[in-house]
Amino acid sequence: MEPQIYLLDLWSKEYRQFTLAEFLSRCECRPGWHQVITELCEKLWELGWDGRVKQCKEKFGLLRFYPDNYTDEMYRLIDHYQERSGEFCELCGAFPASLHMDRGWVSTRCDDCYSEELAKLARASKNYTI
Repeated sequence: MEPQIYLLDLWSKEYRQFTLAEFLSRCECRPGWHQVITELCEKLWELGWDGRVKQCKEKFGLLRFYPDNYTDEMYRLIDHYQERSGEFCELCGAFPASLHMDRGWVSTRCDDCYSEELAKLARASKNYTI
């Protein structure tokens, strides 16, 4: 049986049970980091983690993973994976990627995704009139 994840519902303050695949679809980040999150969860389960998560999201261009209960060893592992997320494109998962700042937002993109994003912005700005 696949281990379960228990994600905190911020409205009801109760934990809801999900499979790993269901949990990934509820993370507040792009699918390029799903493999990083999967590896992190697998390593945490090996260390005895109970699967309870308050939140999983992107913040300042890096993954943020907030478990409910953790040991010092689990904290170090989470910190490692949060930093490691900056090496993978949050859109497509490609390695290597780097942090970019545009319009006040920090994101982690590979060269291809970043170039595509810049091209979209350029096209959008041509269509913008005041």
